[in-house]
Amino acid sequence: MKKIFLIRFLITTLFLSVLGCTTPYDYQSSSAYEDVIVIEATITNQNKTQEVKVTRAYKLDEKMPTFEANATVFVSDNLGNKYDFKQNTENYTSVAPFQVSSRQAISIACSN
Repeated sequence: MKKIFLIRFLITTLFLSVLGCTTPYDYQSSSAYEDVIVIEATITNQNKTQEVKVTRAYKLDEKMPTFEANATVFVSDNLGNKYDFKQNTENYTSVAPFQVSSRQAISIACSN
């Protein structure tokens, strides 16, 4: 009796998993796409070279974001200090190490 119940249970589970109802989601990648700049940064309170990554938003069917080259990136605080960043292959790094001491603002100017 137990064996028959187990076989029926396995067949029912297999049947439901194979024929379960799923509705595929059809996304509209080109109509809802907005070309915006994405800024990824973590400015820490450690005295070190800080990093900022500047990319463009990308469509769901694309593999990777596009790096935003030739941008002017700097961090300034409410004390008037300004920390410039230089461009690398995949991100921008601060020219000199610095640490957060008060309120910070990241400013970025892109070419287009």
